[in-house]
Amino acid sequence: PYVQQWLTTKPDYISFIRVPTVWNDLARLHGQAFYAAEVLGKTEEMHTPFFREIHVSGNLLQTEDAVAAFFGRFGVDEAAFKAAFASFSVHTKVQRADELTRRYRVDGTPSVVVNGKYVTTASMAGGYEQLMQLIEALAASERAPN
Repeated sequence: PYVQQWLTTKPDYISFIRVPTVWNDLARLHGQAFYAAEVLGKTEEMHTPFFREIHVSGNLLQTEDAVAAFFGRFGVDEAAFKAAFASFSVHTKVQRADELTRRYRVDGTPSVVVNGKYVTTASMAGGYEQLMQLIEALAASERAPN
């Protein structure tokens, strides 16, 4: 919720790109779901409900069939879901997310990487409000002429 709110007020020069963490099989499945939603044009509609389904409702969406049923709630038929979920582009993006998770040693979420140089989290920054301030400060320092 902190990131969602911040996105409505962030400076225009900050480009924010979500990348799912891929540190185990379940996270890989969720990463595939994230990118399948992107392919299907459902990211904005499904992102928060997906998070809530897992973290509030306690439905871990642990299988492809469970994820397909969840997508069905958003008007995605099973064939369209399966085609997107198994697509080359989704698999390529998940591989890239795995690489970035390892490269930046991400061990929790949300973690934020600024300009490929700085990795920070809410606990490192002292809280979520401080995290948003730190992101803006780091982005501003990267934007400033040398």
